[in-house]
Amino acid sequence: MKIYHRNIVAMLLLSTIVTASTFALGRSDNPGMKELANNSEYVALIAKSNKLSIKADSIQGLLAERRSLLHSDTITDIEALRSEIISLEQQAHDISVEQGGVARRIGDIEQTLIMEKILSQQQHVVVGEVIDDSVDESTTTAVAQLIDNECFKNNLSAEDYSELKKAQAEESEMLALVEEYTTSYARLKEVADGYIKADRASVANPLYAEYQTLSTKLDELNTKMHDRWNHILDTKYFAMSFILEKAHRYDILDRASANYQTMQQACAEKDGQYSSDALMHYAIGRSTLLSYEIEFARDMRLKPAQDSLRGVLDKYSQPYYSNKTIKVEHREFMDYAPVKIGRTNFYDENNPLPELQVFEQGTIYRIRLGKYRTKQTMTLFRGVQPMSIERDKDNMYCYYAGGYAKESEAREAQQFLKDKGFKNPELCCWKDGTMTVISAPKAEPTKPVSKTRYMVVINVSNPDSSMRQFIAKEAPDKIVSKSGSNYAVGMFTERSEADALLTALVEAYPTLEMGITETEME
Repeated sequence: MKIYHRNIVAMLLLSTIVTASTFALGRSDNPGMKELANNSEYVALIAKSNKLSIKADSIQGLLAERRSLLHSDTITDIEALRSEIISLEQQAHDISVEQGGVARRIGDIEQTLIMEKILSQQQHVVVGEVIDDSVDESTTTAVAQLIDNECFKNNLSAEDYSELKKAQAEESEMLALVEEYTTSYARLKEVADGYIKADRASVANPLYAEYQTLSTKLDELNTKMHDRWNHILDTKYFAMSFILEKAHRYDILDRASANYQTMQQACAEKDGQYSSDALMHYAIGRSTLLSYEIEFARDMRLKPAQDSLRGVLDKYSQPYYSNKTIKVEHREFMDYAPVKIGRTNFYDENNPLPELQVFEQGTIYRIRLGKYRTKQTMTLFRGVQPMSIERDKDNMYCYYAGGYAKESEAREAQQFLKDKGFKNPELCCWKDGTMTVISAPKAEPTKPVSKTRYMVVINVSNPDSSMRQFIAKEAPDKIVSKSGSNYAVGMFTERSEADALLTALVEAYPTLEMGITETEME
């Protein structure tokens, strides 16, 4: 868009006097309305306006020259130069005020003539051109889409008209963005409410992640709405004001200026109060723009466009914009869960053993069941739940069970696991993300190394391939061999390992008879 687009919009924000005088500057070569050629006051005012314009141009030229000298190294008396610039600025202001008075009186005389013509002849006068109101509308070229009318195509440059078409298309985009913002905001509120009520990490963490995603999306939508709406306002106000200025319709421009300032003031008073300033600006400003378009269409005698726009304004429902900004603080959740014994295949490919979660704040106790060079099969842990795994700084695989808020509760769980056959369950504590090992159960007197070996015996004539695969998964490296009329798996040096395999087989093949045999080795 050319830079003077925004200048036209800015012009609407100036005072009535400055606005009128600015318009007068553009009339220096205009003889005025033909019908007032015999009005001596009007002719004198036109001549005075032209002289004032020439004088204003001269003053502006001197100002520009003096201001450029401020940055020159040849000036010896900078204060004198500044005083001269202030004097010239005062002269420019006085001329502007005088031009405003002249332009207003010119406008009053023209409007008086227009009203006389309308009342006496039912005709419409625009800058000396008389248009008969009795013309059949079916013969006109006016169309329902305002910007498709000839007045825009004929008066705007190709570049400016292209910008106007783009702004019109952005009106539909704005409606879609508003709807998307409203829907996303409603979801954000649901997520925030759910997060505040959540009492465990497994529920809260996904909600907080969605909250962050939605917050980012709303910020992006707010930026898009801001850019679209400002472009629509700047472009449409420029196009209509440019054409009305050429038609000397200062009465409409004055009203547009007053309405624009009222709209801007209403928006400024509410800035920062709601979740989206852009949505608020659009909701308040759209009816103001529609009213301006309707008045423009009426003055340009574009009745199809006027009727179409009035229908839009009548149906206009201001979007709800008073949404409060939603902010939630991130919360740390401790997943406290007591140890229990369940299925040995609870953790598998579909439900993998989770990584240990370290919380940056708070205290939690867990039981470490063991540290290993390699990953272990889950049957080794006899169905203990819940569990998690961590690889420590020495690359050892550490297996943890449970989660407790109190040390006394964790010690009870430690003893419970010892009673279930775990030889060295260690009590560990995390405080604000740092772990320490508190203690292990008291070691029992050393027992002589047992020479007993164990085998799991299955009462089956011949294990099929699926059973063999199951055994290979639960007890890697153990041999399945014929033992009389049965088959045996082993040998195991630890009874706990044989028990784990037996438990898994009973769950998988409940109809078969199974057991454990012991053999003393020499």
